Amino acid sequence: MIKIASARQRIYANAVDAVIEWWPKQCVQPYVHYYLYHRPSGDTRWGHLTIAENRPQGYELSDAERISPAWTQEQAIARIVAISGRLPLLPTGPAADE
Repeated sequence: MIKIASARQRIYANAVDAVIEWWPKQCVQPYVHYYLYHRPSGDTRWGHLTIAENRPQGYELSDAERISPAWTQEQAIARIVAISGRLPLLPTGPAADE
């Protein structure tokens, strides 16, 4: 059984990692539109979040609103965490630790 705190922590950490990867790219190219994508979870696999200009293979668009270059890292993380509540990121069966 998944503990709520551990699932929240994992999703928050994934959001932070996505923002840390996105931030320098957005600063160098402020006019490029970046969007949030997710890889849906599986029976024993956690879902995954990423921010990209184009949809990575195996990922789905998570939100039609782009990640704004005007947002701070903290604002981007908060927005991603809020969106992640409606995404299929939790495994449906016993989760394997990645």
